[in-house]
Amino acid sequence: MKSRYLLVGTIATALALFAWQTVSNVALPWHAATMHPFADSTAAVAAIQEQAPENRVYVADKGVFLATSFRPDGANRSTQLAGMMGSMLLLDVGVALVLAFAVLRLPVGRAVDAGITLALAALGVAMIKHFSEAIWYGFPIDYSVVNVVDLTVNGLIAGLVLGAMRNRYAPAAAAVNAEAPGVRAGGGLPAAGVREPARTV
Repeated sequence: MKSRYLLVGTIATALALFAWQTVSNVALPWHAATMHPFADSTAAVAAIQEQAPENRVYVADKGVFLATSFRPDGANRSTQLAGMMGSMLLLDVGVALVLAFAVLRLPVGRAVDAGITLALAALGVAMIKHFSEAIWYGFPIDYSVVNVVDLTVNGLIAGLVLGAMRNRYAPAAAAVNAEAPGVRAGGGLPAAGVREPARTV
C-alpha cells in the first residue's frame, strides 16, 4: 500500500502544486507587483550584456544583484514558456515524491495536520531563503514577503493532499505509527457490562 500511496500521492500533489503555481504566477498580481520593468528595456539589456556577457549571477557591492538568462538568438524568453512549464512540472513531481516520504514519517492524523506541518516547514525554509536575500543582497521586503507566503501555501497544499492520500492508501503504515509506545490519556465511559481495568500509578 505504501507504493500506491507514493505513486498516487506524488502525482496528485505535483498536479496540485502546479495548479497553484500557475494561479499564483499568472492569475494573481502579487508577483508582478514586486518586479518593475526598466524604463528602456532595449538600452538596459544592451548595457547589461556589455558588462555581463555570460548567463550567470552578477553582484556589485554598490547594491546590484543580477541574474542573466539571455538566449543565443536574443529572442524573448516567453517563447520558451511551454518548455519552462514542462520543466516546472517535472520539478514538482520530484518535490512531491520527497514530501511524500516525509509525510510517511509523521504521526497519524488528519490531512489538515499534515498540511499545517508542511506549511510551517515551508514557512521556516522560505524565511531563511528570502529574508536572507533581503539582508545580504538588498532584495525588496515586499518581494521577499510575497515569495515566503507563496511557498508556505505550496507547503500547505502539499501537506493536505499527501495527508489525505496517506490516510486512504497507507492505513497500515498509519496504524503501526499509531501504536507506538507513549503516554495516552484515558477518556470516555466504559461500555455497558465491561469492567474498567484497575489502574496503577
